[in-house]
Amino acid sequence: MQIALAIVIALISGLAAGPVIIRKLKEYRQGQMIRQDGPVEHYKKQGTPTMGGLIFIVGILVSYLIMNLIYPPSGDLLRVLWPVIGLLLFGLIGFVDDRAKIRKHQSEGLTARQKIGLNVLFAVGIAYVMNQTLAPFVLKVPLLNQTLTLGTVLYFLFMIVFFTSVTNSVNLADGIDGLCGSVSLIVAIFYILYGVRRGDPAVILFASALAGALAAYLFFNWHPARVFMGDVGSFALGGALATLGVMTQTELLFILVGLIYVIESASVIIQVISFQTRGKRIFLMSPIHHHFEKKGWSEVKIVGIFSLITAVCVAIAYLIS
Repeated sequence: MQIALAIVIALISGLAAGPVIIRKLKEYRQGQMIRQDGPVEHYKKQGTPTMGGLIFIVGILVSYLIMNLIYPPSGDLLRVLWPVIGLLLFGLIGFVDDRAKIRKHQSEGLTARQKIGLNVLFAVGIAYVMNQTLAPFVLKVPLLNQTLTLGTVLYFLFMIVFFTSVTNSVNLADGIDGLCGSVSLIVAIFYILYGVRRGDPAVILFASALAGALAAYLFFNWHPARVFMGDVGSFALGGALATLGVMTQTELLFILVGLIYVIESASVIIQVISFQTRGKRIFLMSPIHHHFEKKGWSEVKIVGIFSLITAVCVAIAYLIS
């Protein structure tokens, strides 16, 4: 009942907030700037409202707040706030980036160095907050049924790498209508089930709120999209998922759970290295979803196949964890 209620509250909140947020984004001319080297089919999307991630952020916060008022947490209150802190801290990076893009009237906002700097700063911040409860930090190794205990220095370094990798990989997956939202919805369902297995109310309620809010967002983002997630959405989503990963000790398992994020990020890295060392591109365009667009795949087909891959990975991850 708690899972269903959290999902329904988030869904209704997101659906109610969506038209208001989209209207305000249009009023303030918060339109998406399209990459000039991107697929020509995307040119018509120029000006579509961005920063639509605010829809699911509102849905998550409303649902999670209400559920914690109805079912007051019996454990550590700070731990209940962890996923909210991850959501909002990294969402702030995306918000600043989106505003910079709109102000500059181009598809690039903050520089890569600025983004990485903010990622590191916020990762250290959330690592410090979480360390109050996690010390000593234990890293669970899938399949081997073993754990690794990290000292303070290694813990902070790992958290920086993990949060930076997840948030940027989720951000790269946000490139076509419905892709990032659909994949992330399936990942959220994994954390609902995993939270139930662990008997962790904070994980269960937040993941349920996340799933319901993403379903509401997809109502507005499904092809053809009426609004885009924007970096405020993708970075917030990455921060939230990374936090759930730490809370459930599935940081290494996340490589399988979020395999699509990993592939998207790897395709960019491979493309850059190949071009800089060989002067040749491996993919027609990166991230890899654009490669398939260039091959003639429709956006709906790409979303469907990538979502199916995620569902299979999530099922395997649940079985082996």
